[in-house]
Amino acid sequence: MSYRPDTSYRRYANYRANKHQYKMNQIATPIAMMLIIGVVSKFWWIILGVGVVILASILYKRNRNESTENSSEFILAETIENHPTERSVQMELKSTEAGYVNKKNQKNLGKTSKPGTDNNQRFYQMECLDCGHQYFANGSDIWQRKCPNCQGGQP
Repeated sequence: MSYRPDTSYRRYANYRANKHQYKMNQIATPIAMMLIIGVVSKFWWIILGVGVVILASILYKRNRNESTENSSEFILAETIENHPTERSVQMELKSTEAGYVNKKNQKNLGKTSKPGTDNNQRFYQMECLDCGHQYFANGSDIWQRKCPNCQGGQP
């Protein structure tokens, strides 16, 4: 027999233990639904207006962000075209590769045969794109190196 007599008793015991909760659910849920339906049916135009305003503000912010990005991309593209070196290629290079230009406008011309001072690094020949001065830099600080000639002889 597939019928288990204790199943109905368990349900009844569960009901008795949570009798108050069951009654509240049977009373409170329909009342809450009637209130929600009443408010929505009476003030549907206000709810719809608020939704349209929120949607318009979201679309405005998204459009403003895209237009700001587009304008900054246009400025960046114009700067790349006017700059003597190709920034798009330079951004892909690592600091120890020839052709890399750091934020201080110093270009890496390549590795030399001179051993460096830090962690088996080599010396790299650098060129200042502002004044044209050529000097050597250790491989570990190419990304932050400044021109010693532009700074009065200090590295």
